[in-house]
Amino acid sequence: FCSRFTIVSISDREIRHSTCVSVDGVGILIVGPSGSGKSTLAMKLIALGAFLVGDDRCLLIGDERGITVERPPNLPMGIEARGIGILRAPMTDNARLGLIVDLGKKETERLPEQQTVNIMGHDIPVFYDYKLDAFAQSLYIFARYGIVKDL
Repeated sequence: FCSRFTIVSISDREIRHSTCVSVDGVGILIVGPSGSGKSTLAMKLIALGAFLVGDDRCLLIGDERGITVERPPNLPMGIEARGIGILRAPMTDNARLGLIVDLGKKETERLPEQQTVNIMGHDIPVFYDYKLDAFAQSLYIFARYGIVKDL
């Protein structure tokens, strides 16, 4: 039996320790341990034109079409800048999850094979931390325009 056609209940909801920004409605969910740079990466993406969905914790809501990310209502409408405070940021109510950045793992390949992670029955592209000066810019362009697949 092929499990790639998993039926997802409309009631699939969970809170994840993460930060999410939206690029043209595409949600970039940033995960990783405390202090790994989730908010820092999100601020870099916001400086490029992304909108903040939620910082520190995000609500994921799955249905048959995909996963929507929202800010839990008890969180402030801003982003934490360590040593400064909670900053106002351009906000959006939600985004459709399009990719995950896991800052808890390091990417070592220059041109890695595309990896995915299954969340609530949906395969979502995942990228791992890569010490590249243009990492935020690369993620922004990926979310906006995609990747070349026919090399």
